[in-house]
Amino acid sequence: MPEYLEDASQFQDLLDFLTPDHILQVLERSQTLSRVDETVKRGFRSAKRLGRDADIFRFGLQKAIVAELAVANVWESEVAALAALRRDTEALALANNAVLREDRLQMLAALAHGIWTRGDAVGAELLDQMRLLIGNLDFWSLSRRARSIASNLVCVSPDLATTLLKKAKWGATKTTLIERSHT
Repeated sequence: MPEYLEDASQFQDLLDFLTPDHILQVLERSQTLSRVDETVKRGFRSAKRLGRDADIFRFGLQKAIVAELAVANVWESEVAALAALRRDTEALALANNAVLREDRLQMLAALAHGIWTRGDAVGAELLDQMRLLIGNLDFWSLSRRARSIASNLVCVSPDLATTLLKKAKWGATKTTLIERSHT
């Protein structure tokens, strides 16, 4: 709906539609910040076009919060500590309770690395869960964290680390090409 309203130049309707509750629903449905970022940017552009200072401020603040959340290191050290203590079930529960897929992947990679560091085998189920997350994340979410996550995965599963970095690099290249085409 927001894309349609923006394309139809219905900027006031779009601003009315993009309530904090709607943005929270976008996060809950998509479980990734990239969709929230797109939505907030639409609101910001619409507010600028209408010259609505209060909405420019609101969406500017939301953009800053999304950017900060995208690079946050949510609970990763907690998961690593639990893995070091051989409390894998608790670490897995903490990771799986993450709202954002990218946070979940980062914490699962920390858990896998912790298991590998102690000399234990990383289970196929954990590897499959990370593989599924990597497949379902978009490049925007990955690009900010790809190196950090891949560094935890490289010893555990070089294939997963490589897949992750390739996906992030492809996305970064695609973004650069899109940005260049609009200049």
